[in-house]
Order: sequence, then C-alpha cells, then structure tokens
Amino acid sequence: MPPLPGPEVPTERENWLEFQSAVRSCMAEHGLAYRYWEYWNPAYDSSEGSAAMPEGLDDAGRAAWNLAAFGDADAVGGAPNDGGGCWATGLGASGYRTFE
Repeated sequence: MPPLPGPEVPTERENWLEFQSAVRSCMAEHGLAYRYWEYWNPAYDSSEGSAAMPEGLDDAGRAAWNLAAFGDADAVGGAPNDGGGCWATGLGASGYRTFE
C-alpha cells in the first residue's frame, strides 16, 4: 500500500475551497454574489438551482447569475466548465479537476 500523502498535498476540501474562492472572485468581478457551499454537505442542497446562488433573485437575475457562473448552457460537452463562465475560470486558476 502506498504511503499517505504528506501535508504538502492539499486535501480535497482545500482544493475545493481554492476553486470556490476563484469562482467567487470572478463572480464579484461581474458584480454578483457567490455564496459559500460544500458539494458533499447535504445542508447546502438546494431545489432552487445552485446552492451558491443568492436567494431572492427574479428570473432575469437568475439567468444572469447562471450565465456568469456557468457560461453558455448550449455549449457542447455537458461538464460544468464547458460553457465558460466563472466555473471555467475557477478551474483554470485553481487546477481543480473533479468536474472534468
């Protein structure tokens, strides 16, 4: 069995937080809020769309938020980063690869 990684290897949570920080920064550049959430924590489950989306947005606000976060929904591929947007920016900035 190989040895466990040392402290120099980021944990999955640390990788996720770095990725989310990059996404949050990108969204702020668009003038949009991006809430903290953990994909593994059921307390953050949302039936209203992304758990990171602020509450109370109207339909136009939700559409603008989704476009900034995920880019073009019609992009080929289907992965969250295929359409561009801040998720793709966050992946590029952080190197996070779970969603590819």
